[in-house]
Amino acid sequence: MSNNQKKQLTPVQQEYQKLQKQREIKRPVVKNCIKAFLTGGLICLIGQLISDFYIYYFDFTEQTAGNPTVGTLIFITMLLTGFGVYDRMAQFGWNSCTCNRFWQCGYIACH
Repeated sequence: MSNNQKKQLTPVQQEYQKLQKQREIKRPVVKNCIKAFLTGGLICLIGQLISDFYIYYFDFTEQTAGNPTVGTLIFITMLLTGFGVYDRMAQFGWNSCTCNRFWQCGYIACH
């Protein structure tokens, strides 16, 4: 809030602002960034392993392996969501990703 807006607040509102700042939950930003970095790296690793699997075992090229890799990641995401595993993962820090599903987001971020 800017200083001009703070000056226009009534004493009760200013007191409430102070109380709000005191009770605000302190977020562990560094810890969350580390979790996001590690989980994003894990997502990229899984996507790369699936892509390499299609390249080496099904003779896809690097350009053509992308479509089946994305399809596989979406299928895995569907299974994890259906079994409720995705929700438990999100509590650890997977929700730092802006996409709805972490597999899709991780694969897009890596390529």
